Amino acid sequence: MLFSELRFQNEEDAYRYVESKIWPNGAVCPRCNTARRIGRLNGSSTRIGTYKCYGCRKPFTVKIKTIFERSHVLMHVWLKAIALLCLGRREVGVQDLEATLEVSPRTAAYIVARIRRAMKQNEEVRPIGQTLQQAEKPKWTAIEIKSGLPLGRPRFCGRETTAARRMRVFVEAITAFDCRLSQSDFDQIFRAIAPPKAETSPSKMSSDQGRSQQQAEIRT
Repeated sequence: MLFSELRFQNEEDAYRYVESKIWPNGAVCPRCNTARRIGRLNGSSTRIGTYKCYGCRKPFTVKIKTIFERSHVLMHVWLKAIALLCLGRREVGVQDLEATLEVSPRTAAYIVARIRRAMKQNEEVRPIGQTLQQAEKPKWTAIEIKSGLPLGRPRFCGRETTAARRMRVFVEAITAFDCRLSQSDFDQIFRAIAPPKAETSPSKMSSDQGRSQQQAEIRT
C-alpha cells in the first residue's frame, strides 16, 4: 500500500525519496549549481540530509529553493500533507490537517498555504477540492479520525507507540478523504509542486555582469 511506506513514517526515508526526485543524478549545490566536490555530512549532531559543497564551502540540504525551504516541519510530515491535500477527492481543511498530522493550527495553516501556492503556480495540478465531490463533506470529522473510529473499528485499547498511532491516524484519514491514487500519481504531483526554483537566466546574469563592469570603470 502506497500510504504505509516508510517515507511517510521515517525521516531518513522521506529525505531519500525527496532527494531521488529533486536530484535524480545526485546532490547538486543550490548556490554554485555544481555536483562536483560534494560530500554528505554524517556527524551525530548533523541534521538529516545535510551535504557540504567543497567549492563554495557551504552546507545545504534538498529543501533549499523548494517549498520546504526555511521550514521546521519534518519532511515525512510534508509528504503526508501533500498526499492528503493533493490526492484526496474530498476537501481537506486546516483543522483536519492539524488533527491528522498532530501539528499546531499555525503550522497546519502554513503547510496548506505553501502547498496551495505551489499548486496555483502549476497548471497541471488541480486546485484543492475541485472534483465532482467538492460540495460533499468528509465522511468523518477530524476528531473521529484521531480517535480511530472512522473505519468502524472499536477504539484502540492496548498499548500503542506514538509512531504507530500517527501512522494509523494518517491511514484512516487517507480512507476518510478518499485518497486512492497510485504511486505514479503521487510522484507526478510531487514533481509538479516541489521543483527547485528557477535559477537566474543567462541574459540577466550577463546584463548584471556588464553593469558591474561599467560601475568598476566609472570608479577607476
